[in-house]
Amino acid sequence: MGSTEKTESIDEGKKKLRAYIKGLRNELTEAEKKSRSKRAAANAIRFLETLMGREGFSWVYCYMDLEKEAGTEDIISWCMERGLHIAVPKVLGEEMDFFEIRSWNDLIPGTMGILEPKESCKRAREASDSAASCPVIVPGVAFGRDGSRIGYGGGYYDRFFSREPGHKKAGYCFSFQLFDQTPSGKYDEKMDLVITEEGIFEA
Repeated sequence: MGSTEKTESIDEGKKKLRAYIKGLRNELTEAEKKSRSKRAAANAIRFLETLMGREGFSWVYCYMDLEKEAGTEDIISWCMERGLHIAVPKVLGEEMDFFEIRSWNDLIPGTMGILEPKESCKRAREASDSAASCPVIVPGVAFGRDGSRIGYGGGYYDRFFSREPGHKKAGYCFSFQLFDQTPSGKYDEKMDLVITEEGIFEA
C-alpha cells in the first residue's frame, strides 16, 4: 500500500471511529456523565498524587470539558486546593497554548462555548520554566492502550506537544472510548498513559 493510500485509510478509520464514539456519547445522560466523571477524576487525582510523590511538580495542564466529554472540574478543583498552578488551553489561530488560572472567575466562554482563560491570564510557559515539563490531562475522541489518540481533527494538541515534548501526557476519557489501538499517523502524538473511570492504563 502506498503512503497516500495508507493516509487515506487512516483518515477513514478515524472518521468512522469519531462517528461511532459520537453516537455513544450522545446516549450519555447528565447523571451518567457526572457519575463516570467523578470516578475518572478520582483516578486522575490518584495518578497525579503518585507522580507528585515520585517526580514532584508544581504545574498541571488540564482541558475544560465539553458537554459530553469526561468532566475535569474535580481535577482542577483538587489542583487549586493543593496550591498547584493550573493552566487551561486557549486556541490562538492555528495554535493552542495553556494559560494559568487562579480561580474559576478567571474563565469566560470562548470558542464553541468552551470556557477559556481571560485575556489577563498569563501564558504558563512564560510564568515558569517548570511548566514545560508538567503533566497534561488530554482530551480526545478515542484512545488506544498503546498510547494512540484520535482528537477532533484540528491537530492542536499534536502541534502543541511537538513544540513542548517534555510533558507527561495523560489521555482522559470514558471507558467506552478506550480501545487496544486506534488509527494513527506519523504526526499523531502518543500518550504516556490513559485514564478512565475504570482505571489507569500505562501505554
